[in-house]
Amino acid sequence: MIGWRARLGFLLPPGNPTVEGEMIALAPEGVSVHFHRMAAYGAPGSLDGQYERTRTMIDNIDGSIELLASVEPDVIVVAHTATSYYLGREGESDLLARLEKSTGKRVITAFGSVLRALERLNVRRLALGAPYSRETTLQGKAHLEAHGLEVVNFANLQGVTNIYDETAERGLTGWRGWSTKRTPKPSFSAGPACRHCRYWRCWSRIWGSRSSRVLPR
Repeated sequence: MIGWRARLGFLLPPGNPTVEGEMIALAPEGVSVHFHRMAAYGAPGSLDGQYERTRTMIDNIDGSIELLASVEPDVIVVAHTATSYYLGREGESDLLARLEKSTGKRVITAFGSVLRALERLNVRRLALGAPYSRETTLQGKAHLEAHGLEVVNFANLQGVTNIYDETAERGLTGWRGWSTKRTPKPSFSAGPACRHCRYWRCWSRIWGSRSSRVLPR
């Protein structure tokens, strides 16, 4: 039987190229993974129109999750952190409650998984670096702070036009200047670049107030 141990469902933005491959590779024996693309229009990954694409995905998420729920997953993940940023803490909570009621399934977000990882690592202070626009990065900062985390520094990578086109070299060059500062390096991206693109793993770390720890893969 497929998914005899568990079935996991993932809602993805249309242009995300790697969540499927990564989750398939990480799934242990007996766990099956299933995917559905959310509705959004425009150039995938482009900073232009990002707000409108996020809004469209949220507006159409009920139909998207209904289709994904038809494979009877045990848990459904909204694998798009900008959705959480856009909605804020209360809006995200309301959305999850509504989706769980409509599907009868447990529904979580990628951002919620980040919070659980931070709790596990006992991290309360961090720096935020993201390839998003400054406006979206500020939304991410506010969302982290709404959950009681201290964001000691933050920045968005300059010169980005499409997050899916970025490379490790660009990331390392963009954040190198932070190494001279006395605040934690911005090596944690609470956005899709950290989780959708393998090249960004080189700086996918959490720096706590006293020591640094690497997130488990």
